[in-house]
Amino acid sequence: VPPEDKGLLPDMASRKFTMMTQRSARASGPDPEEEEDEAARRKRKMDEAIAEKKRQRALEQSAATARTVEDYNRQHRSKRLMDVHSQKRLNETKTKLKKGESLGDDKFFD
Repeated sequence: VPPEDKGLLPDMASRKFTMMTQRSARASGPDPEEEEDEAARRKRKMDEAIAEKKRQRALEQSAATARTVEDYNRQHRSKRLMDVHSQKRLNETKTKLKKGESLGDDKFFD
């Protein structure tokens, strides 16, 4: 064995020992505590997955609501603009009538 490899031997031996003890521990079966930990871990993962699903569903719902509102606004924007315009014209007409001014629409009533 070359002298530089001598330093690796104890490390390799300890690594092999660790692997052997892990195998024997697995062969003897799981500890009851480990089993409870595993069950708790599984339950926590399930709870996290459910919470993530709920969060995702809420996000999708809010996005769908936002899209619906956006679509509604887009469809009704021109109607609202016309309503505002019509209201403005109506107000102008009312003020002209109050002042006794001509509405300028005389040409339509020949």
